[in-house]
Amino acid sequence: MFVQILLTATTILLMISGCAKPQVDVDYDPAFRPESVATFTVTEKLDAKLPPLDMRRVRRAVTVLLKEKGYRPDPPGDFTARIDGMIVQDVPSHISFGFGVGSYGPHGGGGLGTSVTPTEDKLSLRLDMIDNRHRRIFWSASLFEKLPDFKTPEERARFFYQAVEKLLRRFPPKP
Repeated sequence: MFVQILLTATTILLMISGCAKPQVDVDYDPAFRPESVATFTVTEKLDAKLPPLDMRRVRRAVTVLLKEKGYRPDPPGDFTARIDGMIVQDVPSHISFGFGVGSYGPHGGGGLGTSVTPTEDKLSLRLDMIDNRHRRIFWSASLFEKLPDFKTPEERARFFYQAVEKLLRRFPPKP
């Protein structure tokens, strides 16, 4: 009975921790009028720390998705989509479980505790839209998401494309 309770509780905790959704944070200047921009260019922050192939995948995804939204790539553009990102390695994912049993009279029982600290790599990706005329950010989104184990370069490309899709889901901002 005790072992069944322990296994059930551990399974539930693992399922809950595995279902965490990526966090996307969006902010924008409500005074900016997105209809005032039509052309763009894509750059990367000078100190961005994504591996070169991943940065190329992100740049390509930003370009494709902005074109799908009706913007035209035309350097220097009305606005710049600036990419910043890094892979944060070995982020601990703490899971712990404790169980105790009380006593009655001269009879008593012990307890059991466990702690599992698996590690996982996370993608930290940020996209800032900069109004080139006034040189200020008018829209920004950031994402922090677990990096899966990739079996092929195509899987990796699909992951980064989907990450950029999540970032751009609420661009342009609706006034």
